[in-house]
Amino acid sequence: MGGYLKCVLKYMEEPLCQFPKYPMFRLVCQDLPYSKAPHDGLVNSLASILADYDEVHYLTWRFVIEYLFVIGQCNAKLTIRNVSTIFSDILFRPLEVKSADMQVWRHFTDILVLMITEH
Repeated sequence: MGGYLKCVLKYMEEPLCQFPKYPMFRLVCQDLPYSKAPHDGLVNSLASILADYDEVHYLTWRFVIEYLFVIGQCNAKLTIRNVSTIFSDILFRPLEVKSADMQVWRHFTDILVLMITEH
């Protein structure tokens, strides 16, 4: 089932984060290295970005995050970090990749880990 979800998300015309909202997620990624646990400020920033989506996209985000949490909890080989590594490049995709995007790319995995664990 996870493979099917990955294919659906991968081949969508626009990623789930949507191209106009990508810069907002990228800003959160840039703040991540300077944030100390607990990441309440980042969680609030992510929650406000998600709340800005229309109902269909918001509910889809909630479903995907919950589903990835279940995969990470039920599969000994796929931790939440591993699942986030697999799905982050599919969920967070810019319209065109720039060199500056590559600098924060691994932080998208960290942001997805945060979204899954704090769901």
